[in-house]
Formats: sequence, C-alpha cells, structure tokens
Amino acid sequence: MAAFLVMVAMNALANLLPLFGRVTGDVSDGYPSLFTPAPYTFSVWGAIYLLLAAFVVYQALPRARDDARLARVRPLFVLSCAFNTLWLVAWHGLAIALSELLMLALLATLVALYLRADLWRAPAPPWQRWLLDLPFAAYLGWISVATIANTSIFLLDLGVDGGARAVAITVVMVAAAAVLGLLALLTRRDWAYALVVGWGLGGVAAARAGEAPTVSTVALACAVGLGLLAALAFAGRYRPPGGRRGAEALAPGRRPVV
Repeated sequence: MAAFLVMVAMNALANLLPLFGRVTGDVSDGYPSLFTPAPYTFSVWGAIYLLLAAFVVYQALPRARDDARLARVRPLFVLSCAFNTLWLVAWHGLAIALSELLMLALLATLVALYLRADLWRAPAPPWQRWLLDLPFAAYLGWISVATIANTSIFLLDLGVDGGARAVAITVVMVAAAAVLGLLALLTRRDWAYALVVGWGLGGVAAARAGEAPTVSTVALACAVGLGLLAALAFAGRYRPPGGRRGAEALAPGRRPVV
C-alpha cells in the first residue's frame, strides 16, 4: 500500500510542482521521435492507476492475505512501484540513459509478475480476474508501448536519429508492438493487454497523421486490428450462458479459462 501511494504521489507532484521545472510531456516534446503518441493517449494512466488501486485494496482484505497468487505478486508489485517512481526522477532530470535502464527494469518486473501470477491461465474466481489479472495486463500493455517510446528517445539522445530510415524504423517499432499484442491474444486471450497496446498505437497514428502518413497508416491499421481482436477475445471470455465463444479461433485446441 505504501509503495503504491508513494508512486501515485510522485506522479502527481512531478507534474504539479513540476519536478525539475518540467512536466512529463516536456521531455518527450524535446525529442523528434515518430513513436511518441499523441498527448491524450497518456490519459490511460488514470485508468491504470484506478485498476491498481482496486488491486491494492483487494489484496489487503483478510480473505486475500493467504492467497497463493497474491503472495507471488506482492513483492514484484512493490518493486514495480519503486522502478516507476525512480523512472520519473530520471526522466524529469533528463537522465535519459538512466530512464531507459529503469524502464527496462520496470518492464522486466511486470513480465515476471505476469508469468508468476500466470495471468488469464491460472484458475481464479471471477472477481480476481477483474482485480488482479486485468490491472496488471493493462499495466504491462502500456509499459510495453512506453518502453518502445522510451527506447526511441534514448536512441535520439545518443544521436541515432535514423535519418532517411526513421520512418521505416518506426514502422518496425509499431509492428513489434502489434506482434506483442497479438501474441498475448493467441497465447492467453489477453484482451486487456492487446487493447491497451492498440490504444497506444492509435495515439501514434493520431500524432503522426500529418508528419509521417506511412507511420500513421500502419499504426492505425494495427490499432484497429488489435481493438477488434481484443473485443472478440473479451466476448469469448464473458459470453452469456449458453452462448457461443466468439474468440475460439484465437486459441485453437485450448480449454477456455474465465
């Protein structure tokens, strides 16, 4: 609980003070990265923090204290809060190389949490799907996009701008993010991860509509595709009793898990 509150407080103060005299978006604005999403895209943080807050309350309930999945998650969640908080300090302080290392550490921590909790596969009651699987799937989805964005800015900070190949390199980055979303759907029918990645790519499409139409078109196509597949996977998981699963094609041969 304390680690989460510190993380949220730091995120708020970083933009209210602002930390080192600049808000979070000012740093990315200083680098001409074609992968940086439109400003509105970052509003997803509000939803992610609300979901994480619900998880924090849930895991503190008496009936949840001895839950084996939650026991595996708690230490990694605390570590992720620490990396998130430290990343803000490095980012606002323009320590881009350090911010890249911290972002990769945050990504690795969330991947470890995702696998240790066996999200969307381990048997779990319905409310735990919404209070554990959903928050961390969405969080990892956004950090996956953020890591690619951070890496693109890190390369620019090193003087690697791609030159004439900048558009092609960004298209590869977009495709990589889309593949991650598709893999989450195919292996776990993780609609939340795919939906958030699609949201991020939609933000890239909106930001580059005039500047780099090729990037915008590819990002939009990937965003729409992931959104549709995520909706199909969601419908398959939460169909009405007796209804047909709309996402059976996403995981052939696998027994569905609620």
